[in-house]
Order: sequence, then C-alpha cells, then structure tokens
Amino acid sequence: MKIKVKKIDGEGFTAETEKTMQELYEELSNNMDGSFILLGDRIEQKMTIESISKE
Repeated sequence: MKIKVKKIDGEGFTAETEKTMQELYEELSNNMDGSFILLGDRIEQKMTIESISKE
C-alpha cells in the first residue's frame, strides 16, 4: 500500500509499505519497541510523525 506521511516540521513524503493501517497505528502507539519506525525505505523517529494516510 502507498501511504502519505506528514511530519510535524511540515515535511512530507510518500512510501510503499506492506503494513496495514492498523499495524502502522499499533507500531506508532507502542513506545516499548523503540522510538523509530520503518516506512518504505526510510527510518523515521516516531515522535516526528504528525499523520499517515493512504495515498
């Protein structure tokens, strides 16, 4: 699935992921698994992400 990611600094990008929206939500909500998330070919810090939507 292609997703659009908006960061809190205003930057945005698109990514291709095999994860569902539910899986992305669970991974972003779980702070016990670390503070970074893999989105396509990018590794992003969870706390810098404002929103994720399907493209």
